[in-house]
Amino acid sequence: MQGENFGSAFASGFLGSLGASAFSSVAGKFANSTVGTISFGAVAGGVGAELSGGNFWQGAVIGGFVAGLNHTMHQVATALEKDPLQKILDKHDIDPTKLSTQETLDKLKIILKKYWDKSAKWAEFATKETITQWEGNEYKGYLTLKAGIIHTSAGGRDYGITNPINGKVLLSTGRNNYSLAGSFIHEMVHSVDVMSGVQGFWNNFYIGHDYIESRAYMEEAKWTGGYINDIGQNHIINSIQVHLSLFNFIR
Repeated sequence: MQGENFGSAFASGFLGSLGASAFSSVAGKFANSTVGTISFGAVAGGVGAELSGGNFWQGAVIGGFVAGLNHTMHQVATALEKDPLQKILDKHDIDPTKLSTQETLDKLKIILKKYWDKSAKWAEFATKETITQWEGNEYKGYLTLKAGIIHTSAGGRDYGITNPINGKVLLSTGRNNYSLAGSFIHEMVHSVDVMSGVQGFWNNFYIGHDYIESRAYMEEAKWTGGYINDIGQNHIINSIQVHLSLFNFIR
């Protein structure tokens, strides 16, 4: 791409798009404008190029272009069509807006079998009984349930949580089917990572938690039209060095 090697160009585009998304969450109206998105995307793209051995200014051009294109395409896509998660729910007669039920959860295990088959194959709504099963002896007393939402003794409030030892997944109740499906995908990624040993490996590194979480947020974003909340963006930014290093290793 105009003198940039592929790895550097990829880093520019990736960081430009990601940086613009993260910027929009903290900088208000300017960030959400086309000018703001492209400007910060260009800066992030330049930094990405430098980190991967490329030219800052060429990286800035690529980052700005990708950020602007993503910004425009996101606006068009949002206006014209449903995201992949909405489509697959519609296809299987699941109303995204209705309150989630056990029937929906059972359907998700079949619809999203590409995750389910590689996971611990244990995912339940949180109740007193399932919390006890999830905790076992290792996490006894770690979880409580308040108004259907899972709370941890560490102060966390979670829509879903995966046991890092055995990959079992608990999901909060009282949400619509779309929210449940997004959490299901997110936690399935964690469960698969536990069962495959990926999570155990990365937990040996200080940046491992951010990397493991970023994997789940990015996979969920593939289904939700690219949306990643502030928490997910922070995990991705904190682990960006890992993503770039892995890319440079496999390119």
